[in-house]
Amino acid sequence: MGGAGGGGGAGGSSYVDSSASNVIRGYNAGSGWVSIWYTPDYATTTSVVSTTNPSIFGTPGGYVATVVNSDLRGVVPSGEVAVMDSGGTELATAPVDAAGTANISAIDLPAGSHDLTFQYRPRNTDSYKFQSSAASLTQVVQPLATRIVNATVSADLLSKPATITGAVSADMAAAVATASRALSPAVPTGQVTLSSNGDVLGTAPLDSRGDFTTAIPWAEGNRTVQLSYDGDTNFRPAEPVTIQVNAARAQATVLVVPSSTSVSEGRTVDLRVNVTAGSALPVQPGGTVILTVDNQVRLTAVTLVSGSAAVTLPALSTGNHEITVEYSGDAYFLPASGTPASVTVTAPVVPTVPASPGAPGMASSTLVLPTASTASYGNLAYTGSNGPVFTGLGLGAVAALVLGRFLRLWSRPRHIGRIRGPQG
Repeated sequence: MGGAGGGGGAGGSSYVDSSASNVIRGYNAGSGWVSIWYTPDYATTTSVVSTTNPSIFGTPGGYVATVVNSDLRGVVPSGEVAVMDSGGTELATAPVDAAGTANISAIDLPAGSHDLTFQYRPRNTDSYKFQSSAASLTQVVQPLATRIVNATVSADLLSKPATITGAVSADMAAAVATASRALSPAVPTGQVTLSSNGDVLGTAPLDSRGDFTTAIPWAEGNRTVQLSYDGDTNFRPAEPVTIQVNAARAQATVLVVPSSTSVSEGRTVDLRVNVTAGSALPVQPGGTVILTVDNQVRLTAVTLVSGSAAVTLPALSTGNHEITVEYSGDAYFLPASGTPASVTVTAPVVPTVPASPGAPGMASSTLVLPTASTASYGNLAYTGSNGPVFTGLGLGAVAALVLGRFLRLWSRPRHIGRIRGPQG
């Protein structure tokens, strides 16, 4: 609507803007008037309080946001309040009730400091239009206390590692004291450390339920073992607990295996000694083994490598020999003896010389000279790689054959300096 004022008090005129709405055309006698309608935006203020701050992980408290306006007394803004983290992610919403408050359920936050924003969102379909407003709050979440529970040691330790089991759980007493809602289903993560006299013996990881188990091999003896949990982001470290472990050394099996059970005199023999655990263990036997020949010759101790050792025996005399082995044991295995092994040493073959049938003291008429050997008898000697065999001949007969051959060669005619004819 628009218009122009009159001049000199002699009257007035007006006009209506073509874009105006809700215009009533007509003549008004006397003083003029104007009616204007509009919908204002009323300002709001949002405030928030935490029911528990700091809270404990798994037992978070709630939040109460209050929305008021200062322009219309008695008129409560309607709409909802949304909660967002520092990255703008919406975590929860709650409606504004008739009292102007929004009760927000506890938000499960990890341990740490969290900057939260509570923003009032008006509902613009109401008779009154309200402006949005926001409030900020820093929520501190502390880690939840833990305890190591149900720690036990396997009863049967003979020939086995000591198996220790247990669990890490939330300290329910501390959690319930501050809880305003059901506990978080989260469980501790990480590992339990086992130590004795300040020395770390090993670690055991926690599974999805917070349970742990370990089968670390133990040296013989009774000792106190400490179990400790270092905590994680949401769970505090647990107070260490101690248990007694009375471990016995495991039984070992010793086996000695010769490379050959029969050798010729002058040859050496290689042996392999294997020491194994009597039951499945995560360690192999260490220590040394000592071999003894015929309970008389004691060899130098040999150190095991991965439960095994190689030994070369010196040349043994002709006959049967018994090889025994003794295992020293170590921190995890008891000393043990192995089943003896036997090695037979045979004498080399000695060549025999034949005798003539009429020669006194000669029982054989066959001469066999072995390969690559030298044999002699009287004035007869032979050296070569293939031994000749003279059967049924005495020494005199052999000499006669040799002498006859020599005379035939010597008595042949000489043709030196003579031209031979066609007949030779």
